[in-house]
Amino acid sequence: MLRPKDIKAYSIELPKLKSGKNEFDFLLDERFLKLFEKPLMKIGKVAVAAEVFKNLNHLDVKFKFEGFLQLECDRCGVEYEYPINVEHRIIYAYRGVGTTEEEETEVEGTEVIYISRDEHLLDLTQELYDYVCLEIPIRKVPEDCNDNCPRYVSLFKEGNTSLNESDTDPRWEALRRMKSDNSEN
Repeated sequence: MLRPKDIKAYSIELPKLKSGKNEFDFLLDERFLKLFEKPLMKIGKVAVAAEVFKNLNHLDVKFKFEGFLQLECDRCGVEYEYPINVEHRIIYAYRGVGTTEEEETEVEGTEVIYISRDEHLLDLTQELYDYVCLEIPIRKVPEDCNDNCPRYVSLFKEGNTSLNESDTDPRWEALRRMKSDNSEN
């Protein structure tokens, strides 16, 4: 469960915003990940620059993420640094007297989040985490894995492009015997 002190580190105090452009900086690291029960990744360091444009009816927030994640190679399990350099945008619109729930759901897919005018603290923790998670590639293999991968270097660097029978898993031997017995019949 998040403590108020933890939330405040990744939040914006709305009454302190001036009209126009406001700038905030956040650092996402291992301390940030401790706020989540089962994070999907390890964060090296990701710096987030947030530009908040305060208007009368909404906040237009532009995030710029720069840094790296610590990912584990799908091939060999070695950790590597995966660079991040991306921008995202969210509009936090104030619920007004004339705004109905139907109008809110119509624009939901355009990254508009509705907040109450009574809000004093805009917690960005979940949005920051979600945007970082979106940057995790489906296939986590660094570009230089073929040259540095401990699992494959011994096979391919020495010119050995196929596995020897002795290198195969011994549990398959019983299946090989069954196959050879069936082919004799």
